[in-house]
Amino acid sequence: MSGGSGNDGLFGGCDYQISDALSGDGGNDRFILCYPGNWTPDVMADCKSSDVQINLPPGPNWTDDEVRILDEAFADLQDHAGGKTKILKDPLCDSPLEFLKINQDPSISWNGLNQTWWDLGWRRTILIKDWNEQNASENESRRRTICHEVGHNWNTDNGNPFWSQFEALNKASTNINGYARAYGMTNEKEDWATCWEAYLGYTIPSNPSSLFQSKLKVVDDFFKMIGK
Repeated sequence: MSGGSGNDGLFGGCDYQISDALSGDGGNDRFILCYPGNWTPDVMADCKSSDVQINLPPGPNWTDDEVRILDEAFADLQDHAGGKTKILKDPLCDSPLEFLKINQDPSISWNGLNQTWWDLGWRRTILIKDWNEQNASENESRRRTICHEVGHNWNTDNGNPFWSQFEALNKASTNINGYARAYGMTNEKEDWATCWEAYLGYTIPSNPSSLFQSKLKVVDDFFKMIGK
């Protein structure tokens, strides 16, 4: 599979018995690799420093349509970061981002969960709860969730020089009008991630205050920095 000259998302499909060679060629490309148990994953023929690798580790197997939804969110993030893939690289962990699908379970109240742990180095896995990929509103919800959880990768001083500025704005927020949505009132990290939702157009606040606009300006400054 060859990507050509643009910024491409390369994925060999969910036929786990076939190993495909993925070549990004020009541009800043996204290589999405499945690691399904004992099968051989696809091979990156030319992953450059300007490209990014994203892993889908073993678990409930992804479908082609689900991966398409994932990559639509990845592409949206990359586009808002000036076409650069740094937004999809972890500021804390050297290994690629991992997205693991979790089966539907009534006891699970979240659609996504960002986890980090130490295992001979920092590692991060973003859990995404299974959904009906034939449902447009559920697809939109998962795109929002993916962008929200990637936002959590950057809610510290690691790689984000604007974090202390955002924290100050969070502490100054006194009512719902200073937030993208009510969930952002949980803490400063959820405030940051829900502001990403609004910045990317997935969440529309009903009555945004000037303080909320200041938060969006900080998020915009962050994305511009990542895109340089």
